[in-house]
Amino acid sequence: MKYGRPDTDFMKWRWKPDGCDLPVFDPVQFLEVVRGKSMAFVGDSVGRNHMQSLICLLSKKLS
Repeated sequence: MKYGRPDTDFMKWRWKPDGCDLPVFDPVQFLEVVRGKSMAFVGDSVGRNHMQSLICLLSKKLS
């Protein structure tokens, strides 16, 4: 990487919760659920990061 951390090991990290089965995010299902509804992200940079992450997840499927 040109800027930031000199190592890349952190890119291999995965969150593995104990005793909690989270389904894989399905962009198509998400869009069906929120169709016709409004969504707002209120807050600071953390809220903005959540919004940008959601947009990235959705754009991968819509591309």
